[in-house]
Amino acid sequence: MDIAPTVLNLALLPLGRDMHGNVLESILDEEFLRSHPATYVETHDDPEWIASRGTDAGKVPGTEERLEQLRSLGYIEGRPAEKEKP
Repeated sequence: MDIAPTVLNLALLPLGRDMHGNVLESILDEEFLRSHPATYVETHDDPEWIASRGTDAGKVPGTEERLEQLRSLGYIEGRPAEKEKP
């Protein structure tokens, strides 16, 4: 659980407060930790945060196909909620 927070910190990206785990400070250089303390956002699942990254995060080609395969195997259920159009 500590790998994702550590990698995010090394990439100078904020950690989500809703994430499990912590930065593995014991394996990082003390000077790096002093000059790059961990920063936080509430979540990385917020559409505003994703949009601020300037990428199509979460829109990886083949994602829907992989999700459908997982559904057919019984690993996950249901479909994502459809967004209501105003």
